[in-house]
Amino acid sequence: MVSELGAVRRLVALAVEEVYGSLFPAGVPEDHTDWREALVAVFNGNIVGVALTSEDTIDDLWVLADHRRCGVGSALLATAESEIQQRDYRSGRLRVVANNAAARCFYAAREWDEAEIYPHERWNFPMVNMTKEFTQ
Repeated sequence: MVSELGAVRRLVALAVEEVYGSLFPAGVPEDHTDWREALVAVFNGNIVGVALTSEDTIDDLWVLADHRRCGVGSALLATAESEIQQRDYRSGRLRVVANNAAARCFYAAREWDEAEIYPHERWNFPMVNMTKEFTQ
C-alpha cells in the first residue's frame, strides 16, 4: 500500500507539473492530498491514472500523458460518477483551471456543464465550476 501511495503521488506530481507548471513560476506547490481512497487505473502493473471523490465532488482526475485519449480518463470519470451516485447524490460537481481547454472539452463531451468562472481562492488564475445531473 505504501508503494502504491508513492506511485499515486508521483503520477499526480508529474501530471500537475506537465499541465499546470507554467502557472507556478516558483514551482508547483506540494501536494497534501490524502490519496488512500483514490480510484486507480492500472496498465501492465503500473498506475497510469487516478481519481478522487468526496461527497458530490470529483476532487481530482489525473492520467499520465502516454495514456490519455485511450479511455483511461473516461473509465475513471465513469467510476467516480458512479461512486458519487452511490452516495445518493443526483448531481456531481468538479472544478478545473479555466485555461485547461483539454480538460474542459473532456468533461463537456461527457455531459458536464460549465456553471461559473471565478478566481482561484489562493492563486492568480480563473477556475471553472462544472456540474452534471445524473440519470438514475
